Amino acid sequence: MKKILTTTFLLSLLLALSSHVKAQNTSAVSPPEQFTLTFELGELPGRASPGNLWEVSYRWRIADQRDFIRWSTDGEDPVKQDAVGVILSKKSFTRRNLSESESRRFTILVPVRGELLERLRNPGRRQVVWLDATVRVREGDRGREVIKRVNPSWGPSFCLNGNANVHLELTDDWKMQWYTGTAPPWAQDSKVGLSSSHILSPK
Repeated sequence: MKKILTTTFLLSLLLALSSHVKAQNTSAVSPPEQFTLTFELGELPGRASPGNLWEVSYRWRIADQRDFIRWSTDGEDPVKQDAVGVILSKKSFTRRNLSESESRRFTILVPVRGELLERLRNPGRRQVVWLDATVRVREGDRGREVIKRVNPSWGPSFCLNGNANVHLELTDDWKMQWYTGTAPPWAQDSKVGLSSSHILSPK
């Protein structure tokens, strides 16, 4: 009788511990309510000139990390990119009157729900988010323009808060620089945002 009670107690304890571990795992993965991507155009020579134009065409995607790394190491074929993960947002926009700060900022909001929410809730599916954008800036009175591909990526830690930003700046000789984060890497000892390589560590 004592042996049966002991066995029953141990089984109950194991079940309780299992439920506790599952609850911890569930609560540990707490996806944000939305993903946010902000484009911001900063330094711009002659931005008060009439006819200035800022134009962006982009695709923002999310995929399992292993699928992303495989595509990246294979050469990032644009044709094969459509088969990697899913689109978060795909759009083009144009802004004028670049002397006004609100015209040099554009924000995309993506609700986290449905299949996207399931991706983030699964701890076994580490996710990578990346951007493939073409940015064009034109100076109206002189006719100068610059076109640049902007393609940063964000690792699994991005999914904890869901906030991404891309800052764009033009130098005096009209060369475009971009970075992600809070400060330009060319102004400090940092490598963030300068490399066009998407390759991430699988760890």
